[in-house]
Amino acid sequence: MSIEKSGSIMYLRRSNINTFGSAENPRKKGTRNERRAFLLFQELATEGIFIKVKRASKKQNRGSFDIFGIVGLVEEDQISQEVNIPFQIKSSVAQAKESEVRSANNPRKQEIMVVVVNDFRSDEDVKGYVKRAVGRFLTKAEKELPTRVQT
Repeated sequence: MSIEKSGSIMYLRRSNINTFGSAENPRKKGTRNERRAFLLFQELATEGIFIKVKRASKKQNRGSFDIFGIVGLVEEDQISQEVNIPFQIKSSVAQAKESEVRSANNPRKQEIMVVVVNDFRSDEDVKGYVKRAVGRFLTKAEKELPTRVQT
């Protein structure tokens, strides 16, 4: 932590220090968190939450997508169509809220599920949040589509 002064106000700033005491590059931290998230999404796919999981392409990543969880739409007990649920991985709650506000202000942009993955969140917390986000997405999709949604 460091003490910083802004005018007459002094405040503590938590530095970005990893467990070994050296500063960690924010981009590396984000990449590490995205890798961890992808592994957790793969676990959810083996649990049956998703049919499959894929990483976003570089072009999709520039559009704020990081990972796609794929679910199937079911008609007469057969999967008729696969639906990509886009997820964006953020390292902090503040970044996630900022991203949600930005996407809410852009009516043409596809809805993105924002998930916070960092060292302070356990795997079970992240997976639980993703399951709830998928439930919200599917509930909304069922209202818009005449078919059932299978996870």
